[in-house]
Amino acid sequence: SGDVQFKDLGLVILDEEQRFGVKHKERLKKLRIDVDVLTLTATPIPRTLHLSMSGVRDMSVINTAPNDRLPIHTCIEVFDEKLISEAITRELARQGQIFYLHNRVGSIDKVANMIKKLVPQARVCVGHGQMRDNDLEEVMTAFVKHEYDVLVCTTIIGSGLDIPNANTIIIDRADTFGLAELYQIRGRVGRYKHRAFAYLLIPGDRALTEEAQQRLKALEEFSTLGSGFRIAMRDLEIRGCGNILGGEQSGNIASVGYETYNQLIAEAVAELKGEPQKFVYLPSFDVSTEASIPDHYIGLESQKITLYKRVTNLKTEDEVDDMYDELKDRFGEPPVPLKQLLEIMRTRVLGGQVGAQKLSVSKGAFRMLYAKQHPITQGMIDQLKARYGNNVELSINPNPTISVRFDKAEDTVDFAKEVLRFMLGLTAGVEA
Repeated sequence: SGDVQFKDLGLVILDEEQRFGVKHKERLKKLRIDVDVLTLTATPIPRTLHLSMSGVRDMSVINTAPNDRLPIHTCIEVFDEKLISEAITRELARQGQIFYLHNRVGSIDKVANMIKKLVPQARVCVGHGQMRDNDLEEVMTAFVKHEYDVLVCTTIIGSGLDIPNANTIIIDRADTFGLAELYQIRGRVGRYKHRAFAYLLIPGDRALTEEAQQRLKALEEFSTLGSGFRIAMRDLEIRGCGNILGGEQSGNIASVGYETYNQLIAEAVAELKGEPQKFVYLPSFDVSTEASIPDHYIGLESQKITLYKRVTNLKTEDEVDDMYDELKDRFGEPPVPLKQLLEIMRTRVLGGQVGAQKLSVSKGAFRMLYAKQHPITQGMIDQLKARYGNNVELSINPNPTISVRFDKAEDTVDFAKEVLRFMLGLTAGVEA
């Protein structure tokens, strides 16, 4: 609060960081300009994770689980009273306790009565945030002492609760929870050496949204111990990385695009660290040719999307060569359209090295467009004409553009690479 004054604050530790908003965290940091901040969380908010991955923050990952811990068996099931009865009965048979999470205070007592009817031998209690403090404390204390078997509760149990004897959790309407929130809630069980079970219940009478399906599938997939980082990465993919210049902790950066945004961040971080780096900007290359990953070569759509992204991120000729080798090793000899795609990327790499802003092929000519502050000299034009004769033209408006006509029988991409390599030699000669 505003009336708290620190004498000599040097370190702020934020535990359970995912429960704090941006304003809260910024307020703590503003207490002192040079304060060090240590953030602890099992599931970083997308914005926080992105800050770490882009170099704005340092990050350490603890993957080692405590001794004797077992992964939580997680399953997604349609709401079914028989399933609930069997799950509770099975846990009672091994003298364990159960969390039943129903995140609606208005109907929570009704759910508790349902469980009493389904499993008469179970001792059932209710706990939620709208109870009076003393009443909630009494319920929780009694549950810890094993005076009750089933705690019907809301997300109030989401963090900071450690009851080793509770090893089954049933989450009603799991499709309405966030991915990080589900991971935190699931972590309330399996805190001792016994195998824990988590049942994610979904309604059977309606279709789930695509995002809800992705969240539940991720939680089912990442059930091994120490999966918090991978869960957070999937959350980042689903929700977007937010905005480090504002309060949004998730969402897409629509104004400039994700790649450009990352590039801007990388440049700013390098500058602040005093690490001058030369960032490579590849020019676009407009050419009419078949360049793609054919379905017969790689049939899985998600795998193709990943490879397309990797190909577009190639920045050097060595990286292009390494991609060739990897594809050949994993999938066999690349087909012609894929080879053409990689050679287009090689052409763009060469174009970036000669300082071109845009490359294009049209009407039998290869064109290189430069910025107004260009490295072109009259000597370079003379040498180009000595090599290619009257096929070379230089135009100034609106931007300097070098055009080199070629024979229609020649391969357009190969010709473009040949010209760019020649230009690269001329540029190197100028610099020398």
